Amino acid sequence: MNGGNVYVYGANGGLYSTVANYKINAVTTANLGGLGEGFGAQGRTGGTLTLVSPYDVTSGDAVGIVDSTVRSIFSTAGPISGGTGSFLLKSKPASTAPSANDYAETLTVVASGSF
Repeated sequence: MNGGNVYVYGANGGLYSTVANYKINAVTTANLGGLGEGFGAQGRTGGTLTLVSPYDVTSGDAVGIVDSTVRSIFSTAGPISGGTGSFLLKSKPASTAPSANDYAETLTVVASGSF
């Protein structure tokens, strides 16, 4: 094996509430602190995995987009043994967003080796 990637994508393109019929949209690479509303991911990693931009921001309120497009979040150039990777999801609702207890996103994470 000559490395690989871990990919992530979402079903809704943000946090969706069926009760409120409202979605907090995924944002492109952005700092949630400066936005009125948004949703995204920050990467965490260890071992031989490398974070791929825009997920390589590991503090503050900066996030990378998690929408319905399949995007690489971690990569490795060579064989891997004992590597770990995780990511943190962050959201910021607008002050006008309706309250609901069912805001959710269904994520798919796929690991793929390169041969």
